[in-house]
Amino acid sequence: GSPCELLPVGVGHPVQAMLKSFTALSGCASRGTTSHPQEVHIINLRKGSAQGAREKTAEVALHLRPIQSLHVHQKPLVFILNSPQPILWKVRTEKLAPGVKRIFHVVEGSEVHFEVGNFSKSCEVKVETLPHGNEHLLNWAHHRYTAVTSFSELRMAHDIYIKVGEDPVFSETCKIDNKFLSLNYLASYIEPQPSTGCVLSGPDHEQEVHIIELQAPNSSSAFQVDVIVDLRPLDGDIPLHRDVVLLLKCEKSVNWVIKAHKVMGKLEIMTSDTVSLSEDTERLMQVSKTVKQKLPAGSQALIQWAEENGFNPVTSYTNTPVANHFNLRLREHHHHHH
Repeated sequence: GSPCELLPVGVGHPVQAMLKSFTALSGCASRGTTSHPQEVHIINLRKGSAQGAREKTAEVALHLRPIQSLHVHQKPLVFILNSPQPILWKVRTEKLAPGVKRIFHVVEGSEVHFEVGNFSKSCEVKVETLPHGNEHLLNWAHHRYTAVTSFSELRMAHDIYIKVGEDPVFSETCKIDNKFLSLNYLASYIEPQPSTGCVLSGPDHEQEVHIIELQAPNSSSAFQVDVIVDLRPLDGDIPLHRDVVLLLKCEKSVNWVIKAHKVMGKLEIMTSDTVSLSEDTERLMQVSKTVKQKLPAGSQALIQWAEENGFNPVTSYTNTPVANHFNLRLREHHHHHH
């Protein structure tokens, strides 16, 4: 086959690498609200916008679900959402009882959007002038509600994950600690990662063969982590019939998680590691997988291995130093862009 000239990957490359990172700056959690009629959760967002300053209103998805010990969360909730600029808070809930009063305090210009459903019927949004300092914000909440369940100072993020509920192991009062780290209160953001690669053949074949060679999922990969491969049509909404072969190699031990959306056909996965599939993927595609396969290293060796094993022509090769998320976009046949 033609040699693969490794060049920095641009936006037109079918495989784009991302790194999803979790972050928390400081915070605390307490059981101090146990004897009060409502829980009170504070989020103090800091600048360092993950979105870039050009966008009018930053969007943050706020994911709420109960702490491990609760099956369904029943208690009234108060959220105090402070941010340096207006934010569109998109609330996503799981296992929160319907019909319970929930109040969201936000700054001027911010909005709270709820998922379709009757969750919003029992919710109230109040616009406030909130202080920005951590201690001042905590005092504002104490003054208004006497006690606070959680305080999270977070860097501007795409997603914030809060587990609601009061745990007896929480401390008696919420004292902000800048080394506070809890899986109950986290923010995550996704950043594009540089890759090199090549495209060897167009999408006008019965099947596409994509090779991904990853050096490491993160900077400190001590244990096996998941690396997601998100597979969908470039034109997001129109379902596509396509047979796809994925050759996945990582220097470190990882578990590749394949998530297909709106793609139907055969999916063949060959990997040096392990693989798991989302339910959607198993429903949409006929999957065959070979795990712990001895794969060579380097673009030429991997492309040659693919061709010798009948996976040809190879569509693309991608080499990424650090990533834990890959977006693979499949094009319609016969769309020749000049």
